[in-house]
Amino acid sequence: AASLVALVKHEASFARQLRALLRRQARNVRRHPFLIALHFVATALAALGVGAVFFDAGRDTGGIQNRMGALFFILMYLTLMSLSSLPAWREDRLLFLRERAAGAYGTDAYFVPTLLFDVLPMRVLPPFFFGLMTYGMIGLNEGNEYNLATFVATLIVTNVCATCMCMAVGACCRSVAVANAVASLCFLV
Repeated sequence: AASLVALVKHEASFARQLRALLRRQARNVRRHPFLIALHFVATALAALGVGAVFFDAGRDTGGIQNRMGALFFILMYLTLMSLSSLPAWREDRLLFLRERAAGAYGTDAYFVPTLLFDVLPMRVLPPFFFGLMTYGMIGLNEGNEYNLATFVATLIVTNVCATCMCMAVGACCRSVAVANAVASLCFLV
């Protein structure tokens, strides 16, 4: 009976595991704010650049083509910015494997905070502000606020999907260089 008791490990609840990992991810973000700041600054500069280049595109055929070019650039820019999520699972892989083997937490408890702290600050907020800044400048403001909300939601969903694809490619590839090449080819196709 004593040998059976020694084999059973005490496991924390999912909520407790999640709280501990959320605190650790928040601490990591506070320690390394450069990537988030870079995303916001680069997004603001790109949004102002796109807004200036395609400012008040006309209503004629050339204006329609300019708006289509602006939309293509915006989506391509946001998609390529999601390449920064490639090493999300690689950086802490060894730590995760050791701590999971020790029974500190489960895979699901690790997955949620990692995804949350990558998606919300770097994949939802920058496209949101990008859309708000460029929508009126380009002349996409035909209609009401519903059109603006649809535009911003489309940018956010595109960026989150591209990020999820990059995370999946990054988790499958053995090196970040190979993952970068594979993800870039997928985006171009």
